[in-house]
Amino acid sequence: MRLFRLLIGLVLLASALAACGTSQLLANVGPATAELRPSGKGEHVDISYTVGQPAKVAIYLQAADGARYNLRAGERRLVSSDPYVLRFDGTAPTNDPVLKRRALPSGSYTYVVQATGDDGAQAESKGQIMITGSDSPPPMIENLVVAPATISPNADGIDDVAEITYHLPVSATVDITFKSMCGTAKRSTTRCCPMASTPTLCARKIASAIWSSSPARSQSPAAVSPKSRF
Repeated sequence: MRLFRLLIGLVLLASALAACGTSQLLANVGPATAELRPSGKGEHVDISYTVGQPAKVAIYLQAADGARYNLRAGERRLVSSDPYVLRFDGTAPTNDPVLKRRALPSGSYTYVVQATGDDGAQAESKGQIMITGSDSPPPMIENLVVAPATISPNADGIDDVAEITYHLPVSATVDITFKSMCGTAKRSTTRCCPMASTPTLCARKIASAIWSSSPARSQSPAAVSPKSRF
């Protein structure tokens, strides 16, 4: 009888030790609630979590109307004493190859962190994020004109350069890429209307770039000299 009790005690002790060695699949998810007021100056909310077992983690936002915005999908995470952090800036990825991210409209969102362990076990935790003041229109390029369409950069003063003009309804950083027939690309980046004091001023912004294919006339590798006018 005494031996039987000893065996039972050893079994219970082994079970307790096994339970202590099992870490929680998903824990320490936060914050529970947060407010984000994005203005383009780097504002963000850190969504943090820890995993006690190797897992694949998915994180998404769900709007009040049911729309879902994926932030992470099936990201492999290993056990770490330090929390994993997703820095959310109010934007979400898109399937558009040009407009790769979009600003989410103001409103209340539920963020969901899901973890799936190697053994198929699943865990989920949620929190709330309120986004305010982010309903500005997306950047668009309007009234794009290239004149002349064909240039002959031979320094005779006739059609040596082309002027590219376009209209931007909002402040934006613009990439201009030129590709030759063989596929060689040259690129220039310019920020248009970054210091506009009023939306009206920015909405009237017309930007232009001068293009010359002659290396002797070029001041940069992309041969683009951005300028602006009103």
